[in-house]
Amino acid sequence: MVAFLKDPSGPPLWEENPEAKDVVHIETEKDFRKLLKKEERPVLMMFYAPWCGVCKRMQPIFQQTATETKGKYVLAGMNVHPAEFDGLKQEYNVKGYPTFCYFEKGKFLHHYENYGATPKDIADWLKNFSWNLCKHDALLPLPPPFPEDICGPAQNCVAG
Repeated sequence: MVAFLKDPSGPPLWEENPEAKDVVHIETEKDFRKLLKKEERPVLMMFYAPWCGVCKRMQPIFQQTATETKGKYVLAGMNVHPAEFDGLKQEYNVKGYPTFCYFEKGKFLHHYENYGATPKDIADWLKNFSWNLCKHDALLPLPPPFPEDICGPAQNCVAG
């Protein structure tokens, strides 16, 4: 607050920062749901609050990761501090800021919890994340393609 009073112009909001051009900035729950529904690439979402110190520290790291992994993954950010997002926060267990949620094919799979991460740490985690959805949307600790004996017809899928 003191920094803001001394320099009310301050740094730009994250969504207005030209260095954050590779981060998808989500403003509404409708846009968030649309992203998850339409995006084929894995999504790492950073739910944040603009006043959060850890969020501010992680934003440049997240930005750099977005640039380095562009085309392979979608890194997105959403200010969920306003009360209008209480349902979304409850749905994804957002109890503090930032909360990172990893999605594949529109489904939430995992929280990312390394708040001291470097861009390389995040990129490596994304590349090496070993949980994948089989063709029946069951979570398997294997990289695709899945062998037929593991993921046969839906009624015989050992994962589901």
